[in-house]
Amino acid sequence: MMPTQRIRAAYAALLVIALVSTLACAAVTPVSQETSQSVAVAEEASATPTVPTETAPPTASPTATQRPTRTATPAPSGSPTPLVARGLSAFAAATPQAGQRVSVAISAEELNDAFTLGDLQVQGAEIGDPAITLGENVIVGRFAVTVKSPAMTLDVILRGVPNVVGGALFLQVEDVSLGEGTGFLARLLAQPMVDSTIREYSGENGIPVPLGALQDLKITDATVTLGVLTIEGLAR
Repeated sequence: MMPTQRIRAAYAALLVIALVSTLACAAVTPVSQETSQSVAVAEEASATPTVPTETAPPTASPTATQRPTRTATPAPSGSPTPLVARGLSAFAAATPQAGQRVSVAISAEELNDAFTLGDLQVQGAEIGDPAITLGENVIVGRFAVTVKSPAMTLDVILRGVPNVVGGALFLQVEDVSLGEGTGFLARLLAQPMVDSTIREYSGENGIPVPLGALQDLKITDATVTLGVLTIEGLAR
């Protein structure tokens, strides 16, 4: 073979080798690129920190969070309704149960009709039935007191307040005076005697107020306003 032909053959062989190498690279490159991309994505995923997903706290059920509703305790079925009576006659016509709360409003007129002393005699003096008036926080009783020795009739005025002791009603005396019609001499002689007599009769708790219509009532309180005496208590 001539040298020129050898050179041409060498060039041809080089071209063939180059072509084969190119085809081989073309065939291998896509796989390599995909592998490289997959590796890169995997590395990126592993490099990116995982952010924990916040889980919302479980919603409590309405039954668990709702506060129990307080139910008012009903009054015992055996407790009777309080009785309110407008006057002694209304109370006398009622039939309260034992232990039932009672409120009785008594007018001055009714009080005068019911309050009698029966010509009470104390230490040589006779005390007539009083004329009672009801003021604001005060009870005024006017008595005719007949004294035997020396013989005289006195106009005695008491001022007091209601007082409840042991379930009974009393008049706690705060002031004793003589009416304007009492002469000077009679006043001078009688005033000390009247004072001592009233104080002795009234005692520590006051003058008893005998109201027969309330005998079956255990009195717990008594208040007086203009024209009305209100008694509260429990039926026996």
